[in-house]
Amino acid sequence: MKIRLFQFFAPTLWSHGGGEIYLREVLRRLQRRGVDAQFLNLFEPERDIDLLHVFGSTHELAALTSTANRLGMMVVNSPIIFSSKSRLAWIGLRLLDSIVPVPTVFRYRAEVYQHSHLLLPSSDAMALQLNQNFGVSFDRMRVLPLGVDEEYLELAEEPPETIGNVADGFILQVGRISRRKGQVRLIEALEGTGLHVVFAGPQDPDDQATYDLFRKTIAGKNWVHYLGPVYKKAQLVWLYRHARLHVLPSEGEFPGLVSLEAGLCGCGVVSGDAPEVREYFGDRIDYCDPFDVASIRSSVQAALARKRTTELRDHINQNYTWNAVVDSLIQHYQALLGDKTKSGNK
Repeated sequence: MKIRLFQFFAPTLWSHGGGEIYLREVLRRLQRRGVDAQFLNLFEPERDIDLLHVFGSTHELAALTSTANRLGMMVVNSPIIFSSKSRLAWIGLRLLDSIVPVPTVFRYRAEVYQHSHLLLPSSDAMALQLNQNFGVSFDRMRVLPLGVDEEYLELAEEPPETIGNVADGFILQVGRISRRKGQVRLIEALEGTGLHVVFAGPQDPDDQATYDLFRKTIAGKNWVHYLGPVYKKAQLVWLYRHARLHVLPSEGEFPGLVSLEAGLCGCGVVSGDAPEVREYFGDRIDYCDPFDVASIRSSVQAALARKRTTELRDHINQNYTWNAVVDSLIQHYQALLGDKTKSGNK
């Protein structure tokens, strides 16, 4: 199999997040298994490839997928989208697209799905949205969960250079500093509790206002510690293992790779309530209303009162590791290419 991978999402080019981790881990493990897999070379793009796997489904990718289709390539798409818009809102967007004289963002995103031979939503909830909002048939989709690096179980830890003398048992959040991730709301929720909170992550270049508010909010608070971006796995392992809880009061996650990483390292998890998060974690973590400071606070307190067990770690290790994900992915590739061979198109 000759596989080429591609991703373009401008807001995270300079502040990598879950989508970039997804792409990197899949590529690394495909290559370990001897698959001819590389990033698509935009300067010397090849035509004699078996399959183009596109990560993400933003409207900018419509022309890429349609062009690859015209060139006879099989296209696989990992949508990486879960919408908080209501069903009624999506019906309105579809109606608007049908009456305006120019293509809409809705149209371009629909074209990404239309020109993909196989879609790999990361949950049943995402698959349902793609079917309801864009009419993608279920027989063109296979649920492929996101994963976590098995190395986190055994990796030797290394404290981040910027950690200072923060004592064990702190509250942790790893992620881009943005309104959606809820850093400011978490600080407001923990005010007066006596707990220390550690943030690790880059600034979201699309949300300067929230970053400025975050820096203003933490000024003078000796119980709030901002480490800046932390990408080294050994340092992330240190943070997850020494934290009491990882708290992500995000407006929407599917399901939050940092929550998977934290849970695999034995850290308790609190997350904003969302369908995909519940699909992955069930009742093994605590949930909050990410828009309600009081809810965040009470969920943190409930999680701190929980008896620590290995149930969450074991559940993640048994169901959501990158090795298992890529094993399934290769099977999906082979099935798709086999269908193409049988149809005489290869």
